[in-house]
Amino acid sequence: MLVIEKFYALTLWLSSILLGLSFFLAIGKWVPLNVHIVISSITTLVALFASISTIFYFVGTGIWIKDQSTIWITKDREKGMRIWEIYQKANWIKAWVMPCPTMSIFMGLFTFILGGALQVGAIDKWIHITVATLFLIFTWIGHFLAVRALNQNIEYLNLTTLEIE
Repeated sequence: MLVIEKFYALTLWLSSILLGLSFFLAIGKWVPLNVHIVISSITTLVALFASISTIFYFVGTGIWIKDQSTIWITKDREKGMRIWEIYQKANWIKAWVMPCPTMSIFMGLFTFILGGALQVGAIDKWIHITVATLFLIFTWIGHFLAVRALNQNIEYLNLTTLEIE
């Protein structure tokens, strides 16, 4: 695994841990509101960064494999078709991983906005808690799936590189 991929996996797990910590500290009322706001703001930014990185990573690597297939199909049709098969497998992984990070981004932004609405009394507390719970669930599931899919995606990138050489 490359250093950037190790950093990526570490970011995923760090954001999951911070998100869980922020959530449970707020639910238990173990910290004052201003501390919750600071922890939640940092946590939301880290979690959004991790989710956006997940999407960019899998889309970018899929596009690279597809581009290699397109290049090689004109030079050597058989090699291009083998790379295209690798692309289809990698694309399936992308389709399997993408829904949770996408919903995590949506729920994270929505939770952040609703936190402000709760603070000024515009909504009930249960609405913010429900959306924050969904944010937590989508983030944890998405990060678990992304870390598992990362190794498989690296294998597909290696197979593509071997086909090219």
